[in-house]
Amino acid sequence: MSPETLRKVGEGIAEKARETLSAKGVQHLETRVVDRDPASNIIAAVGHEKAELVVMGRRGLGNVAGLVMGSVSHKVAHLTECSCLTVKRRVTDARRRGLPAPGRPPGGTVP
Repeated sequence: MSPETLRKVGEGIAEKARETLSAKGVQHLETRVVDRDPASNIIAAVGHEKAELVVMGRRGLGNVAGLVMGSVSHKVAHLTECSCLTVKRRVTDARRRGLPAPGRPPGGTVP
């Protein structure tokens, strides 16, 4: 994907997050779409804004992939002074019982 396309996708994700959080009553919300290394950008923003809390999602790459690729949430949590909250993606009731997610074949792969 081109850098312009990636930026548009990122801005769409940020807008959806703002809408969702605003609808739930979150005030004083700021989002940013930035280029390059996400961990470094988040760490710099934490210092600049004097943030008290960083909330991040996690992809759950696992130990090996996380070790090889590094983890943004891991780097931020260990290199900032503020509290960090890492949020896993929602697990459906079907997945808790070992069943495939709705619309997904058994084994979790999509053809």
